Amino acid sequence: MARKRKFNPNLPLKPLHSVLFVSEKGSTSLPVQSIKSELVGKKAFGLCCLPKAWTPSFIVVSNELLSSYRSSSLKKRTILIKNWANKIIHALRLFGLEQDDHVLVRSSGHMEGLYERGRFYSVQGTVKTVAQTVVDCLNKIVTDKELKTQEIALVIQKGIVPFSAKGHLSNERRCYEENRDWLGEFEGMDSRHANNQFTINLRNWRRKVTTTPKDSLKCNLLSDVQKVLEIPAAWGYEKHLRLHFEWVWDGEVVYIVQVDQEATLEGIDPAKIYSQKYTSPSSFIPKCLKEIDQTLIFPRKSGHNEEMVLV
Repeated sequence: MARKRKFNPNLPLKPLHSVLFVSEKGSTSLPVQSIKSELVGKKAFGLCCLPKAWTPSFIVVSNELLSSYRSSSLKKRTILIKNWANKIIHALRLFGLEQDDHVLVRSSGHMEGLYERGRFYSVQGTVKTVAQTVVDCLNKIVTDKELKTQEIALVIQKGIVPFSAKGHLSNERRCYEENRDWLGEFEGMDSRHANNQFTINLRNWRRKVTTTPKDSLKCNLLSDVQKVLEIPAAWGYEKHLRLHFEWVWDGEVVYIVQVDQEATLEGIDPAKIYSQKYTSPSSFIPKCLKEIDQTLIFPRKSGHNEEMVLV
């Protein structure tokens, strides 16, 4: 029988590549060691932890923009956005994006995580209209009362138009006990596809999936999407991680557009408590109970029977 693989749930995701960062001072390339979720937000941090070939090109806009936007009057906001838009367009052109290319402006909260998924905002546009797209996203954020105290950066990604599929892939504990088993989902599939869920069960003794972080996740058939997604699943398993991927297929390539790591919840292990019960003395003393005094218990005879009386 194969030895069960030891799983350490506390291993964190780590950035793998630099990211282009737009701040009040202009564009700069943030090296791996400088990328922190407090600076770029959780969404951008997760994208930096994925192989670069698996994600759409993206830049990160500092939370300085949102902070200034919140404190500015309507008149000053127009000037503010114009200045920032010039910096953003310059950064997008460094990736070779043209005026009519699609982009997606997404909020990247510093406190955003797996369980806050869906609370933040995304707005579609083009490079040409990026100023208005950014404004639309900022307005959604500043009018959300639950987000009024949060620091939120922006991720601006190359827009990927789903050809026929997009969805999720997860090995969270709510899906499976073992991190080598994954549950996938096709989101918003039409009536032609009766079953929108699939499973990926990694078993190296059957067939080992080779991960190729330097190559894109090429796929030209809908029926091959599940097989291609085995690559990021195996990558996460090899790193002993519990992850939730969001993916999009454009007809030629599957892109990972978001990844969130499942947090390890602190709690009490009942099995550990049980074992300690017999290996270490207990110092617990109940406050509402008293020990029975044996001298107060004596037998009282009643015919052939004896009753125990407590007085």
